Amino acid sequence: MFALSIALACVGAGSHTSTPLRQEEKRLLSAPTAVQHYFVSEVFEIFNMTYRQFNRLPQSDRDTMTSNAYYLRSGSMLPIVYKGDSDLVEILNSVDSDTDIKCLVMTFENKYFEKFKSWPKIIPVNVDSLTDRIVSEKIVR
Repeated sequence: MFALSIALACVGAGSHTSTPLRQEEKRLLSAPTAVQHYFVSEVFEIFNMTYRQFNRLPQSDRDTMTSNAYYLRSGSMLPIVYKGDSDLVEILNSVDSDTDIKCLVMTFENKYFEKFKSWPKIIPVNVDSLTDRIVSEKIVR
C-alpha cells in the first residue's frame, strides 16, 4: 500500500522544480558525452560500452542511461542522510523491485525538505569537478 502512495507522491514530487539535485542532473545531461560516459561507467561496474559505442547511441538513450545512473547513485546515499525520521524510514523500507529509483529519490528529497527545511546531501557528482578531471586527463594523454 505504501508503494502505491509513493507512486502517487511521485506524480506530485515535482513540487520543488529546481532542487539542487535536479539542477546538477540537468548539468550532467548537458555535459560533454565523455563526462556522461565516465559517470555511467563508474556507477555501473558491469558497463562494458566503449566511449565510441556510447557516443553512437541516440541522445535520448544516453540521457536515459545517465539519468538512471545519477538517481541510482543518489538512491544509494539515502540511508546515510535520513536522520532517523520515521517518515523517511518508511520511504526507505518501501523499496521493492518495482520501485522507480528516480521517483523514490524525488519523494525522499521532498519529504526531507518538508521535515528539515534543507535539501538532503544526496547529489552524487559535482559535474564541474568531473568535467575538469576528464578534460585534464585527455590533455595529459
